[in-house]
Amino acid sequence: TTTSTSVTSTTFPVVSVPELVSLLEKALPPLDQEGKRDRRVARKLHALFDKADQRLVEAEGASGKQCARLYRKARKSLRKMRKVAHRADGKVQVPVASIETFAQAIIVRLPSSCDG
Repeated sequence: TTTSTSVTSTTFPVVSVPELVSLLEKALPPLDQEGKRDRRVARKLHALFDKADQRLVEAEGASGKQCARLYRKARKSLRKMRKVAHRADGKVQVPVASIETFAQAIIVRLPSSCDG
């Protein structure tokens, strides 16, 4: 039996945040897009992903207020990713649904506070 969690009307098997981060990274558009607008959106999404990923890595080694602050910043970057992808929907070749779904799934699974 597998336990499932519903996130933005998509059912995911319960997976860890690192697995979701990996899935989000795979969903990002390639940086070598054809159009100028496509490349710009892809670069922005990759930059926001890198920022969120770095903060998640740093939060693993942090404790207390520092950890909570890093998770808060990671959430902010992931929300910005969703916003950029949503804004680009229909204008550029971006897998909006995948990006929004995976980013939201990560946000939901991040703790609001850290022990320590």
